[in-house]
Amino acid sequence: MKKKFKKELNKYSLWILIGTILPIIIYLFVFGANGLSLKNTNWSDFGSFIGGYGTLIFGAGNLYLLIKVSYQLNSIDEERNNQNKIDSVKPLGILSHEIDYKNLSYKVNINNLGLGPLIVQNYTLKYNETIYKTFNDFYNENTFYLNSINLPIKNNKFFVGANNHFTVFEITFNKVDLEEMKILNIRRNENFNDLLSKMKLVEFNFECEDLFKNKIELHIK
Repeated sequence: MKKKFKKELNKYSLWILIGTILPIIIYLFVFGANGLSLKNTNWSDFGSFIGGYGTLIFGAGNLYLLIKVSYQLNSIDEERNNQNKIDSVKPLGILSHEIDYKNLSYKVNINNLGLGPLIVQNYTLKYNETIYKTFNDFYNENTFYLNSINLPIKNNKFFVGANNHFTVFEITFNKVDLEEMKILNIRRNENFNDLLSKMKLVEFNFECEDLFKNKIELHIK
């Protein structure tokens, strides 16, 4: 900001210097062929010329500066107002993992703690250097458990309201009969812990927008 102001000041100083010297050179070139005059009337005419010319030049310069300053102030106010509008509906997305060891349930939630809605346009998962476009693709390729999967979203686009959350991925290990549970309980716990260990290595990337289509990216590992 200081460099820009200094550059503008130097430019105006140069024009002021040119505007001051130029009329003197012109006057001397036209009327000074006979040398310096000793008549008071000639000096009076010269003073009138300089005064009139200077008034015109500096008046035009002041008008230009006034218009430019007004335009810059208006631009600053407009930019501030636009930023205030954006901030008034700015979302704040945070990814959270919800683990229920009692019921062997695992959820991935997006929590929007901001003032406006969070619009998710697309998401991907990265696991073992492989990119998956949906949770379902990742789940089918990397898990082989006796459980149920719930995907509330039907595609990669969804909406999270202000001060709200949205479950994007949920796995709940199926309940079994009491007799079967005695046999499978250990295995179910092992499978659940194995799932959690894999999910710790997953990188989530959500491409989001606010109401003004400003890009927001959530990248969580």
